[in-house]
Amino acid sequence: MLNSAFILFFVFYDHSTINQIIDQYTRVLVCWNASYFLARVQTSHDAYKRFGHPGRLVRNLVGHFVAFIVLFLGLAVLLTNQIEQLVIPMMILFPILLLVIIVIRSTARKLLSLYRKNGRNTRNFILVGNTYSIKQLFDLAYNNPYAGLHAVGYFAPSPMSDAPGELKYLGDSSSAITWLENTKIHIHRVYCQVGERYQPIEQALLDFCEAHVIKFYVIPCVSRFLHRSLKFETFNEVPILSIRSEPLTDELNKFMKRCFDLLGAIFALCFLFPIAFVFVGIGAICNRRSIFLRQTRTGLNKKPFTCYTFRSYHMDNTYHIEPGHLPYEYRKRNKWERFLHRTHIDVIPQFWNVLKGNMSIIGPRPHLIDNAEQYSQMIDHYLIRNYVKPGVTGWSQLHGFHEEVHSLVDIEKLVQHDVWYIENWGLFLDLRILSMTIALLIKNKTLGKKLVQKD
Repeated sequence: MLNSAFILFFVFYDHSTINQIIDQYTRVLVCWNASYFLARVQTSHDAYKRFGHPGRLVRNLVGHFVAFIVLFLGLAVLLTNQIEQLVIPMMILFPILLLVIIVIRSTARKLLSLYRKNGRNTRNFILVGNTYSIKQLFDLAYNNPYAGLHAVGYFAPSPMSDAPGELKYLGDSSSAITWLENTKIHIHRVYCQVGERYQPIEQALLDFCEAHVIKFYVIPCVSRFLHRSLKFETFNEVPILSIRSEPLTDELNKFMKRCFDLLGAIFALCFLFPIAFVFVGIGAICNRRSIFLRQTRTGLNKKPFTCYTFRSYHMDNTYHIEPGHLPYEYRKRNKWERFLHRTHIDVIPQFWNVLKGNMSIIGPRPHLIDNAEQYSQMIDHYLIRNYVKPGVTGWSQLHGFHEEVHSLVDIEKLVQHDVWYIENWGLFLDLRILSMTIALLIKNKTLGKKLVQKD
């Protein structure tokens, strides 16, 4: 399909372009195919498994196509001299191909779900254990037609008190092998809850499954107290489960994010900062206040750093506190300062922190040191936010949680959004947050102007 689309596109796009590259058509087509397969090798295939999520499928395809674009243009530069004639057509062809393939894959997934829902291409499995994870696994298989998994029943020392009505109790765990030997149902998989201690029954069941071509899956004992996504790793031959996925611990991911930050910071400091400086400076002169404000905030690994902002609040002389450490509830704003804060013009100097490496463009917002210490005592997992650099904007800000949170519930939700971002980071997620932030800023600037006019 890709080769047909490549040929047809150039035939209908521009005859002069196809005439220019026809002499090196073979090289261009080799670059096209090699780039696709090289990008495919580096792409995760988890999205196509029976428990794969449709959202992961789309992210998988987008990531694959970005790698495809970079590889193709790179190979075209090295192996051909037609890169000038290829860039513009490729920028048109790639999005069209990506959209078509997403539609085709999503449609195929939907058709396969209907096919498996009617009992075709299904896999029978049994469960061994009576923990929450056993029940959760059954619910996932039962409510996901795409998985095509049918639970025959479960074995356990005793029946579950809250077992779903569709999940049948087949007997004690020790009778699982006897049942498998005598059943007429073709069992494809066994999901077994295993403990830390060696159990002869579990070992015997594993040996039986391998001898009878039945796939054996282990549910580790940690699932009894950890109900979350875990990352499996091995240290030599010792299995290790990481309780949290942290994409930004990978050196390549950190390099890509740093490049993204540098490009964004240079652009903001060259184009946005001079305009904002003049704009804010005039207002500061009229209000007889200083332009900049320096605050000490918590950064990566809980290290303090000096954060720069335009001054967007003032305080009464009754508070003998440094301006950069004034609690949110004591800050006062006139109509000019409310406009700066509402439109977030006051955070533009923080791009200097991004350039220095103290902050990132996208990340959890940095809190004042006093607030951070208070929140860390009140909220579990609060300090997970310090696993990455703080950001000028972030995922939690798009969900309405800004610095001035006043209730414990709001702080908990803010932390949940920040932890989700840390565990699910991706370059496309950063681009998505940035684009949504820009759209929100445009909206808020309109509201800010109305607020000033009203005041």
